[in-house]
Amino acid sequence: MDRNQEVRIYNFIEDDEFDQLLFKKAIENIHIKKDIKIEYVAHMTTEALLQYGSFENSRSVFIFDISIAGSTSYNFLVENLMVLKEFPVFILTSSDNPADKKRYLELGVVTEFFLKPFFVHDLEQIILRIWELAEADE
Repeated sequence: MDRNQEVRIYNFIEDDEFDQLLFKKAIENIHIKKDIKIEYVAHMTTEALLQYGSFENSRSVFIFDISIAGSTSYNFLVENLMVLKEFPVFILTSSDNPADKKRYLELGVVTEFFLKPFFVHDLEQIILRIWELAEADE
């Protein structure tokens, strides 16, 4: 399939159901007029992401929380660094620790590091920014 014909898959790797609901609500409010597919992945494994065809779709975008089900996205990113370098990768987390941000950005695969907001409107702005950065990455 031609890259331009592929549907962009947004993989939101987040185990908190409330945060998944906020993300879904923000996406609905934005009304992006392009073909996108949102996958909510609660477990951070290569197998979980392969299940959705995320690595096969060259237009995939990955949005990770730092802490997922007793693990960290940092370990996952390190283990899958070569594959993930081909995609826009974002961190959306409640951690405002500057050391976390520095550590993730130093991997060289994370496009941007965002703090989870308290309000849906603010999350909408972050998602629009992720959309802009992912489109510019093409």
